Amino acid sequence: DESADKALIDAAGELKGKLLVGTINSIGAKRIAAATGVLTNRLKHKNPQVASCAAVALGKIANEEATKTLRAELKNPASRIRGPAAEGCILCAERLNKDGKTGEAAAIYDEVRKSEAPKRRKLEATRGYIVAKGSAGIPTLIEQLQSKDKAYFQIGLLTARQLSGREVTDALTAQLPKLASERAIGLLSVLAD
Repeated sequence: DESADKALIDAAGELKGKLLVGTINSIGAKRIAAATGVLTNRLKHKNPQVASCAAVALGKIANEEATKTLRAELKNPASRIRGPAAEGCILCAERLNKDGKTGEAAAIYDEVRKSEAPKRRKLEATRGYIVAKGSAGIPTLIEQLQSKDKAYFQIGLLTARQLSGREVTDALTAQLPKLASERAIGLLSVLAD
């Protein structure tokens, strides 16, 4: 019922503490687009938990206004919630990718990858970027497989499983002789799959 949505929006403007956090989480779960303005205001809340929940809720809503707000917050050098803003951006990119807007999704993923976001979010964004780009993401996939950082190598293996086609198979096969044996075993498993 729309009155339930309105009650949540009204409550998000009045409540405090854990009740406010719960309300914001409910708004995000219901993806109430009309709450975008209220949530945007809550990004500046003095309680970092409230601001963080607002960022993630905006990501779940993932409309144009929410996406624009989160991208701006991600780029804000003074942001106290860069990690949650990155998570929100990733949620927006996932929605765009699902809707077939892969170019827009890839651009957002790339912003997160290049931001000062926590490593976990950069890894998620790297996976999303490669998948959104499809065969054009193969060079980025190869970069991950060549990375000395084990987490990026692992995200490369995970992402390789999500791509199909002869072009990706050939690119992965070409990497086998370049990898140390323990890494080559992981890549062989991907190729077998």
